[in-house]
This record gives sequence, structure tokens and C-alpha cells, in this order.
Amino acid sequence: MIETLALVPWETARPYIIATLLCSYLLGSIPFGLIFVWLAGAGDIRKIGSGNIGATNVLRTGKRWTALATLLADAGKGYVAVRVAGDYFGIQLFPVLAGLGVVLGHMFPVWLRFKGGKGVATFIGVLFAFRPPVAAVLTCLTWLTMAWATRYSSVAALAAAILAPLYFLLLGTRRRTQDRAGMTARRILRDDERRAWLRLARTETIGPTTFAALIGRFGDVREALDAAPRLARHGGAKELRMPTEVDARDEIEALARFGGRLLASIEPDFPSGLAALDPPPPMIAVLGDSALFKREMVAVVGARNASALGIKFATRLAADLAQ
Repeated sequence: MIETLALVPWETARPYIIATLLCSYLLGSIPFGLIFVWLAGAGDIRKIGSGNIGATNVLRTGKRWTALATLLADAGKGYVAVRVAGDYFGIQLFPVLAGLGVVLGHMFPVWLRFKGGKGVATFIGVLFAFRPPVAAVLTCLTWLTMAWATRYSSVAALAAAILAPLYFLLLGTRRRTQDRAGMTARRILRDDERRAWLRLARTETIGPTTFAALIGRFGDVREALDAAPRLARHGGAKELRMPTEVDARDEIEALARFGGRLLASIEPDFPSGLAALDPPPPMIAVLGDSALFKREMVAVVGARNASALGIKFATRLAADLAQ
């Protein structure tokens, strides 16, 4: 999933953010516990036990199937809200907002005068929609363990909510490291792959972070190229300006006439110092002997639109360092 909104301007994304929160809230506000207990002929769950509409209180009616149905439905609406937002937008912000909205909807449903459930099952459903799912499993085990040890569902829910971000942080970092390993696997690109990398790197609003996120999600640069316009449209952008295959070929040929070539960050000759950046620049243009990259060096990095004074200073600095 894309970790940035770089594909979509904030002004364009704002109505989609509001719509995501609103729709997920309305989904979360569906009181399945109230509905299932009524269908079972057990009356109004709000007048039974704690008055809560969640599965724990539904179980007090003595009808186990209604408690199980409530548990699955409450968890399901959390899962569905996050997955739909993630699959449609493809940008990490939207499933997070959907998860927030659906849990708030369950806890404070407008139809029940904002008196809903604790949100445990919905929260767990939200967690299972995110990667890695093992973090959600650990959160469930935390809740079950604390509930068994303390006999208080609220204490167990609080402990699970506190530890869930830690589980996702630790396990998610491991997954990002694995995804990054795919970006750093050394191999020489074919000509068609090089053109595809160049097209994606030259696409409007796609910088190194978004480039790495797209490759990490789709695994193949051509799939990322196909998906980028769709992701931008789903986020509200009208059009994503992307170089054509001919544009990429012309740039590579023009560079070759000067004796240069393009290196991708996953190729063996790419400078190890640049490759160690997180994320590295997707591609660089090289003139001269790339074997020199194996030696110790000093890099001068400047802005895309450098000032005349900046260019003059960088030139003098580079000349002094070369002596």
C-alpha cells in the first residue's frame, strides 16, 4: 500500500477524506447486537445486563448464536471498511481513516443516541485488515489473556489497544525490511525494464519515497506503471502526467550519445552509498567509469533548480575536492 499522498494534492484529497470517515462511521454505526437479539425474540439488548450492544452482553441473553453472529458481524464491518478503502484508494491514509471511522461509529452510533459498544470486535476486525495479520493475532491473544486473568473485558481491551501499535510497529518494520530487500536485490535491468523504471521515476509527483512504495506494493515496475494513474484518479487527481515509452527511449539514446548511461538503484554498479539511503534515488545518469563508485568518494548533492550562486559554489567545491 502506498505510504504517501504524493500522488494526490491535499486540496483534491480533502473531500475523499471526509467521505471515507463518514461512510466508515455509518457502517460502524450499524447495531448488529441490537438487531440479532431482536430477531432472536430476546427483546431489547439495551435493557439486558450492562445494556451494551456488543457480543459480550449479547451472550447474557443465553442465545449463543446471537453472540457469535454479533461478534462476527462487528468484526466484519471493521475488516470490510478498511479493505474497501485500501483497495479503492491504494493510499495508506484512507484505510487508517476508515478504521478510525468504523470504530467510532460502533462506539457512538447516531441511531442509538451515541451509546454503542466498546468496539473491541470492530477494532480487531480493523487490525486483521492491515498487514501483517500476525500482529492482529497477537492483539487477540493479548485480549484473551488479560480477560482470563482479570475477568474484566474493559481492562483486556485497554491492554490490547495499547499493545497493538507496538505489535504492528515491530512486525511492520520487519516487513518493510523484507520489501526493501526486494528493492536492493542486485541485478542488471533489461532494456524494457530500464525504460519502465525511467518512466515511473519521471512521472509527475512521484519521488523516491512514492517510487519505492509502488515497487514494494506491486513488486514489478510495469505493474506499478499501470496502477499509478488509477491510484491518482481514485484519490481525486484528474490526470497523472507520465512519460511515454518513446520519451524514455529518446532520453536514454540522448544520454548514450554523450557516452552516458542510466543506472537503477538495484543494479550492481549503482553507488553503494546512494543505495544505502532509505529510499535511494531510483535512477542516476552516469558519465565515465562506474568502477570508480567502488572507491571512497565525496558526493555533492544539490537542488533541481539550483541558483547561479549555488552552481558556482558547488563547482568550486568539487574542483577543490578533486585536487
